[in-house]
Amino acid sequence: GTFNYPVNAEALGLKDYNTIIKRPMDLGTIKTKLLSNLYADGGSDEGTCDSVCQHNGREAVANDIRLVFQNACRYNPPMHPVHEAAKHLLVYFEEHYANILKKSGAQGHVTSAGSGGGTPVLSGPTAESIPRAYHQVP
Repeated sequence: GTFNYPVNAEALGLKDYNTIIKRPMDLGTIKTKLLSNLYADGGSDEGTCDSVCQHNGREAVANDIRLVFQNACRYNPPMHPVHEAAKHLLVYFEEHYANILKKSGAQGHVTSAGSGGGTPVLSGPTAESIPRAYHQVP
């Protein structure tokens, strides 16, 4: 899948990718970090994790998932299939993440555009604010 592996900017000829995307992220990297327990910040030396640690880890995972889709929207212009898929997947993620938090009684940061039709809010430059020349792929 499109979002499961790191973008190989060199192989794809995306010379501007690392200029535009400052912190690349993909779902495969998130999975590896989860399996390696790298999101369990704040745990004790014995490898246990308290409720604060669990909250911080949960938020770190959620933020990395958001980053995958935000990066895709930032780099690819609107109407590009990758941009559109990322936009819809981010909305889907936010809706389901909010439900999970609600059901668990946990609190977390959920990004949304409010009444903006469910369009995700992107921090920093958006795809719309980046000159079209940055989006052209050979």
